[in-house]
Amino acid sequence: MADIRIQRSFSKPKAEVIEHLDELQAAFEKKLQLRCQRDRDDHLRFNRTGAKGQLSVGDNSLSIEVSLGFLLKPMKSTIESEINRTLDKYLDV
Repeated sequence: MADIRIQRSFSKPKAEVIEHLDELQAAFEKKLQLRCQRDRDDHLRFNRTGAKGQLSVGDNSLSIEVSLGFLLKPMKSTIESEINRTLDKYLDV
């Protein structure tokens, strides 16, 4: 079960949001030390020690689910805030 769930609606075309996933992936890797892998154009899986999750782009919404290990659970709000800031910067959805 996910500890962090973020869902955002967007009005841009899905293809335009997908174009920015490479930038978002690079930011996740750098800022949050995540290892990321694109499964499909619209789906990104990520993990690191103590955390794993996925990002999916739908027709007019984006969702992120993150499961945190025991040691990262106390940092949930900080991690969630950083994910939201990164989304704001790179996707502007």
